[in-house]
Amino acid sequence: QDDFLDALGLSQFNTARAQFWPKRGPQWDGLAKVKRDGQTGYVLIEAKAHPGETQSSTQAKGDSLKKINASLRATQMHLAIKPQDWTQDHYQTANRLAFLYFMNVRLELPTWLAFVNFTDDQTHIPTDLKTFVKHYQDLYQQMGLARATQLMDSVITVFTPA
Repeated sequence: QDDFLDALGLSQFNTARAQFWPKRGPQWDGLAKVKRDGQTGYVLIEAKAHPGETQSSTQAKGDSLKKINASLRATQMHLAIKPQDWTQDHYQTANRLAFLYFMNVRLELPTWLAFVNFTDDQTHIPTDLKTFVKHYQDLYQQMGLARATQLMDSVITVFTPA
């Protein structure tokens, strides 16, 4: 959660993270440090077994909510999209995008956000590939991301059978 930078060997940025987001930030399903041609980059991984997992609202209040709203607005400005309230309905997706912005823009570290979706998970709510794809199209449309001009090329959406 709040120590994800430590896991990536980036503890020198913990103060910047605390200024960007309050305590109890996103809980990543996976993290990776990647190297290619002598360059280092990072992958933030968010896994989903069904589309409903992308829907949530923040429970933050007071100063924490102010900090979250400021960071979400900065993310939206960078994405060059119309400002909207991302603290309701699509908050989980929004805060993942905010951390993609934080890593790439604020820290200037090459970073990708990977949404890993497990299709046809028979143990919970089976969701086929077509339903997942439509969900992401609708989600991005609702969040104003369909016309985003920045960062979206750093979002990777993976679909794999459960």
